[in-house]
Amino acid sequence: MNSPKKSLKYLIVILLPYLILNKSARGQQDISEYTLPQCIEMALSNSVLIKQKQWQAEIEKANWSQSKGSMLPALSGDIFHGLKQGRSIDPYTNSYVNKELTSAYYSLGTNATLWNGGSMSNAASQNKLTYEASQMDIAQMIDNVTINAIIAYYQILNIEELLSQARHQTEVTEKEVERLQLMLNNGAVAPAVLHDLKGQLANDKLNEVNIKNSLETARVNLCQLINTNYSPNIRVKKLSDLPIPENTDGMPGDYIEDAVANSPMVKATDLRLQSSKKRLRSAIGSRMPSLYFSGSLGTNYSSAASFAKAGNTVDAATKSYILTGSDKSTVYAPQTEYFFSKISYRDQWQNNFNSLVGIGLQIPIMNSLQAKRKVELAQISERQEIFQANVSRIQYRQAIDLAYINLQSARERYLLLSSQVTDFSASFQAAETRFKNGSGTTVDYTTAKNNADRAMSQLITARYDLVLRKKILDVYLAKHSL
Repeated sequence: MNSPKKSLKYLIVILLPYLILNKSARGQQDISEYTLPQCIEMALSNSVLIKQKQWQAEIEKANWSQSKGSMLPALSGDIFHGLKQGRSIDPYTNSYVNKELTSAYYSLGTNATLWNGGSMSNAASQNKLTYEASQMDIAQMIDNVTINAIIAYYQILNIEELLSQARHQTEVTEKEVERLQLMLNNGAVAPAVLHDLKGQLANDKLNEVNIKNSLETARVNLCQLINTNYSPNIRVKKLSDLPIPENTDGMPGDYIEDAVANSPMVKATDLRLQSSKKRLRSAIGSRMPSLYFSGSLGTNYSSAASFAKAGNTVDAATKSYILTGSDKSTVYAPQTEYFFSKISYRDQWQNNFNSLVGIGLQIPIMNSLQAKRKVELAQISERQEIFQANVSRIQYRQAIDLAYINLQSARERYLLLSSQVTDFSASFQAAETRFKNGSGTTVDYTTAKNNADRAMSQLITARYDLVLRKKILDVYLAKHSL
């Protein structure tokens, strides 16, 4: 039975063209805040790569239909009407005439290949498998675009949280600068202490500017992916919950093998391998004799067609004579008078009707080595597809392994950073207390603050990276986690 994920992919492949047409008909919606499902839908609907794969699939489908049609009998009709002047051949009598002649010809013919070594049937099967492979290419491209949409969406959320954290860091430093300014006005602190902290404030604001620039760049990337105009007002909806994936000790080997076997990329290469085998059989079949059937019906008409009708019979003198002594007596013989009448169109249609039914055998003897060349090319293609099928399995398995390693690494990094944030936060609180009490230096304060701020920023990024790595692995394993 088909897995839910596989069924979902096929449903997307089928409905995607209609989504695109519907999207084009109603135009771009003015959306200022996008949800993750909206981003995925728009990315799929507007993806140039997916559209190119769909157009290629339509071409493959047309090739398949054409190859199926080539196995059907061919039927054609011919109607000809002509006017001739001068010396020509009368199509009715096949004799030369020298006058204006009107003629017509009607025919209906058919021919069909009864057997040709399976060349045509294997060619049709080849194109069918190629079309199915193109459908798998679309499914794979849907996976790729979906992953890119998720990455772009999470990237914006990550940077927005980093920006919020940076603003908080700037606010903390600003409050401390205001406190030191009051103390300096009262002569309770040295000017160098205030200037050091103002320098830290400038660093915090510069960090905030850099993050803002990164955020706008991420928004531009998302707009490019969903193919919409960029606007600084574009926002993405924050997720209500960002659960941390549970730890897994490992992945069952059988489950990975099943995911590899059912991946669109591997299925596409398998289908192309089967297609190459059919291509080879078709090429071999083209070297065999072909048995074909042909038949035709036809009739014709000529304005010169006529028939003779007997009239009166009279005695007419001939060139012969009889000698009676020295006298010559002319010999008379009966002679019939004939009157010529044109044959009607209807009578010619019936009288000239002809038919042909035949079976022929065409034996290839020498065709400039074209058939041999086709077989050699098909054999090369088959070897290439065998190699590619093996490579695709290895590559997809490696992609799963790498995704799993990245997930485990992201989990370890997140746990270490969580502990580091706890430690640096406690250190900063102590340094802040000492600095406010006058027992700590500016260097100690800024160092502790920078450590705490950097650890918190890294933790935010690590959390999003961990969740994203889990979603990427789920896509590879064909799980519903989008």
